[in-house]
Amino acid sequence: VISPGMQKEFEELAPKAKITTITNGFDPADFQIAIDQLDTEFSICHIGSMNKDRNPGVLWEALQQLLSEDSKLKEHLKIRLIGKVDHSIFQSIEAHGLSDYLEKVDQLPHQEVLQAMQRSQVLLLAINNTPNAAGILPGKMYEYMGAQRPILAIGPSQKDAGKILRATGAGVMHDYDDLEGLKKSIQKMFGAYLQQNLKVDSSGTERYSRRNLAGAYAALMDKLIQ
Repeated sequence: VISPGMQKEFEELAPKAKITTITNGFDPADFQIAIDQLDTEFSICHIGSMNKDRNPGVLWEALQQLLSEDSKLKEHLKIRLIGKVDHSIFQSIEAHGLSDYLEKVDQLPHQEVLQAMQRSQVLLLAINNTPNAAGILPGKMYEYMGAQRPILAIGPSQKDAGKILRATGAGVMHDYDDLEGLKKSIQKMFGAYLQQNLKVDSSGTERYSRRNLAGAYAALMDKLIQ
């Protein structure tokens, strides 16, 4: 299975079964093309589809409040959504007075998407707010790691995705209702951006390379046929 949470669910259903977790991952070769410079705006970028269950309402609320508190943020903020987005997200953005800061890009070739990740100041990860959220590990999270830009995630902070982000230092995750914590993280990132020093100091992400994961899968197959 692809997440510890999913493994736990299967073990509860079949206590005698042998179940192993091998997550999804990323290909480091995808990110070998150097990027000349980062976005000049304080860009918060989401890559991929965003359905209504993924609508990070707490983020829109946090940004609305921060914009009223910090005039500099008004000068620099850019919300960039690349991919298919449900109309309810646009409604939320408009309701929070953020439409002027929004850039919507419907589709991009994969290589251009990878470059957009690497140029972004912050990469937004939104976990579906559904009963199975604890075991959700989006494939884009691993590509975000490969892009080596700070990840700002909204979801169950003490579950699978949150644990991986903390363990690697690749980003921060805030619960769906953690308004004040989220504001502090954005303020910290924005302050580093103004100092031209917004970066991520992650470690251990190589374990999620497809080469290493394929090795783990091959070792499992070897064990099964012995």
